[in-house]
Amino acid sequence: MFSAFAQTQYRFVGFNTKDGLSQNSVHVIFQDKDGLLWIGTQDGLNSFDGRKFRVYKCNPKDTTTISDQFVLSIEEDALGYLWVGTRSGLNKLDKRTGKFTRYYFSATERTELYRNYQTIIRDRQNNLFIQHSFSVFINNKGQMIQADTGLRDLRSPVFDQEGNLWGSSTKKGVLLASRNKQYQPRTIALLPAALRSRDVIIKHVMDTASVLWCYTDENLPTIHFFDTRSSKWLNKTLSLPSPIQHIALLRNGQAWVSTLAGVFIIEGYAITDTISYQPTQQSIPSANILCAYEDRQANVWVGSANAGFAYHHPSFRKFFLYKTGLQEEPVTSVADLGGYRWIGSADGLYKFSLVNKHKPVDKLFAANRVTSLTVDQQSRLWVAIQRKGVYVLDSTGKSLQAFTRNDSLLQTQSVLYLFCDATGRVFLATEKGFFVYQPTTKQWQSYYSYKKKDVAGWYSLHVFEDTHQQLWISKHIGLEQRSSDLSVKQVYRSKSITDVFGRTIITAVTEDKDGRIWIATLSNGIFCIRKDRLMHYSTEQGLSSNLIYGIAVDRKNRIWATTSSGINVIDQTKQQIDLISSKDGLPSDDFVIGALFANQSGEILAGSVRGLISIDADRFTAQDAFVEAKIAEVLLNGEPQQIDNGVLAVQPGYKSIRFSFSLRQALQPKAIFYQYRLKGVDDQWQTLKYDESSVTYSNLPKGESVLELRAAYTLAGLSKAPIASLRIEVYPAFWETKSFYALMIAALMVIAVVFTVQYNRIRYRKKIQALQVQKQLQDERGRISRDLHDNIGAYTSALISGIHQLKQQETIEDTYVDELHDYAANIMGYLRETIWVLNNEQLTLTAFVDRFKTYATRISKYYQGQQLHFVTDIHEERILTPQISLNLFRVLQEALQNACKHADANNIRIHFANQQRICFQIEDDGKGFALDSREQGFGLQNMQARAVEIGFSLQIQTASNGGTIIRLEETG
Repeated sequence: MFSAFAQTQYRFVGFNTKDGLSQNSVHVIFQDKDGLLWIGTQDGLNSFDGRKFRVYKCNPKDTTTISDQFVLSIEEDALGYLWVGTRSGLNKLDKRTGKFTRYYFSATERTELYRNYQTIIRDRQNNLFIQHSFSVFINNKGQMIQADTGLRDLRSPVFDQEGNLWGSSTKKGVLLASRNKQYQPRTIALLPAALRSRDVIIKHVMDTASVLWCYTDENLPTIHFFDTRSSKWLNKTLSLPSPIQHIALLRNGQAWVSTLAGVFIIEGYAITDTISYQPTQQSIPSANILCAYEDRQANVWVGSANAGFAYHHPSFRKFFLYKTGLQEEPVTSVADLGGYRWIGSADGLYKFSLVNKHKPVDKLFAANRVTSLTVDQQSRLWVAIQRKGVYVLDSTGKSLQAFTRNDSLLQTQSVLYLFCDATGRVFLATEKGFFVYQPTTKQWQSYYSYKKKDVAGWYSLHVFEDTHQQLWISKHIGLEQRSSDLSVKQVYRSKSITDVFGRTIITAVTEDKDGRIWIATLSNGIFCIRKDRLMHYSTEQGLSSNLIYGIAVDRKNRIWATTSSGINVIDQTKQQIDLISSKDGLPSDDFVIGALFANQSGEILAGSVRGLISIDADRFTAQDAFVEAKIAEVLLNGEPQQIDNGVLAVQPGYKSIRFSFSLRQALQPKAIFYQYRLKGVDDQWQTLKYDESSVTYSNLPKGESVLELRAAYTLAGLSKAPIASLRIEVYPAFWETKSFYALMIAALMVIAVVFTVQYNRIRYRKKIQALQVQKQLQDERGRISRDLHDNIGAYTSALISGIHQLKQQETIEDTYVDELHDYAANIMGYLRETIWVLNNEQLTLTAFVDRFKTYATRISKYYQGQQLHFVTDIHEERILTPQISLNLFRVLQEALQNACKHADANNIRIHFANQQRICFQIEDDGKGFALDSREQGFGLQNMQARAVEIGFSLQIQTASNGGTIIRLEETG
């Protein structure tokens, strides 16, 4: 009979409609040979690869869909087809295409509203038996055999290890068996009296000892045991307080009994444990449990009536959560003393028995935040209380001494960490440095850090002593290494990004068995110092996060680090980093800074926001860094494709191909990293994000390429992971074939020859014409240059020579002669400007502006009292032809001379601009210009004519109060 017993901790990872499940009532769970999980609900069939769901539902207008939404049974045949029994019909699913085939065994079955297929079982030779009004067998060749063998009265059939079919008949009240595959029932034994009622529904399971379990799901549920080898009922009967829905027999010998009150665990035909819903995270689903199933990875899945499904793995039992109070409380520290485990939390100090870990036996300092604990060499417990100080207790919890700020012995109350070194000194890490208590003198010594030369800062978070009795003080801007006499030996900075640890906060330090120092940081991952060599571990090397809260070393020399996304374990032997998270049964993914400890018993103790987590590190085995990946599905234009012999044939005209990835023989309870590459196109491996498992191509190259895929639990493990491959053949369209190309090339060659001949003729004529025009232009430029040089140049030179002779006469005033000399020299300058423009075939706008600035500056020195101002706003460079350059120069030259000679101006402003078009402007503050004068001088007319010739407009504006603006702007 059932008896009361304590309930141990079982943690589950759950899934429901929020995660993609079609409906929350789960009646059957099954894993196929590829490791894919199948979940039958009241509203559809779901496939689940541990990360995402694919839902199959009934469409009455599509006979290739499942016949009914309500799924009752699932099994796989020898050829890999999935057989699905529903409330209304039997279905066979081709997993490669996602198409169903419906089976009806009578004409009336097609129109019946309900035709339940609750049982599909498989024997050891992969033959299937489907319970029906007559026997339906599917052999290991996929052939369906129908025969009325007299087994229509067989209830809840099961196979034994020899292939015999067992069941019972409630009509006759007997146990039946069909031996030696003759499928003719024979009576084996009379059912117990409690099972003979025709109203009782009997179900069966067969264990590895060939014991048949007979149970009911009525109001008085019982389990009876029948030894099929001796054909005797065992003198054992179990009665449960809740109706039995299902019994799953596990490989470890346990039986999980699903009931409306949770799960009962049976070992040795006796109830040993119970699992019921607890109002905390990672509990079994809150609703009635309908079924349980163990997959090949030893995950035990349970389905509920309306709360989805969840899984538990035996490794989850390696994690024990100390629940401190009714509410979830962050745990900051832990210490073992006097047969008790003392746990400091945000709401006080809890005292647990090391024998009975489930409930605390006492609570001290209630409603106070305990920031740290340590045990000194006198076996006294030191307790740091936020804003109150430090208290010393004996092994029972009795207060012995208190150090507070009011006692003037301790100059701070903000103690962040307590530590006792090998000499018995007690260290207090605080916001103002650290303090040291000398047990021999009973005096405090303070080590403040306000001095600028102390580059590690004053805010101390953690203290660690290595095997050489050196102290490592973790601080907010660095790490101090101190000798046993507390003198500073070395300082490692972390104040700026150029420092040894970058810009970060040091949270903790530890030492492994090989003498390596491991340093945890709050933003830059983990650093390791070994013989003056610094190694760095971050997300690039496989850490799940760069936010490291604590660090410790286990007895196997593995490094444990609490992060913002679980616990990372660095296995130096395997050279891999393994992640433990809530998906692996870890009670929490959120931890407290500095609250990670390793004790001599092999435990790793991690302070989390939900309580203290105890991990049996000696029994923890990290998974291999890699797993075997597979291409689970190929969708061509949204339609699933069948892959024959590892080859995907793609016809022309497709729009997109989507490849979905999963794992072989595994459901991943943790993040999986996938890498893929398309050999023949790109040999570089592409890494998907940890939550991605598919890739889409829209333009694959024609011909043959190979898609390669690999997966691992860590980024570092990808390089060693096995590779899955799929050969892809993309067929070209007709117009992409070689024959079509040859035909088009021939046609194009004929057309090209014709056009080439005609083009060359036209090009030759244009070239001749261009050469002629160029020669004419060059000749004209040469003629103009010669005329200017020979005529004006000769005249000007003679003028300069005559003036030089006049200057030698005493009757001529020197000032007058100098003016004539300068004027003649200026004429020569004009000549040089003209020749310079003409001799440059192409001139940049910037060079033109610079030349005119030089000219204007030279001219302005002859007009005293006038200030010349230049403004240049050229956004884009332009090339000017000789014609444009010469005409622009002459127009601007005339405008400048008029301003200098006739305007009586004090300031002349010249603006050069080219934003969208060229624009020059000369503005003075002189006496203005009479625009309404009917007679315009030859100079103005010449300026306008030159502007029109080169496609510019010339505008002259004048104000009544004086001043003239001459604007020369490109019109095209």
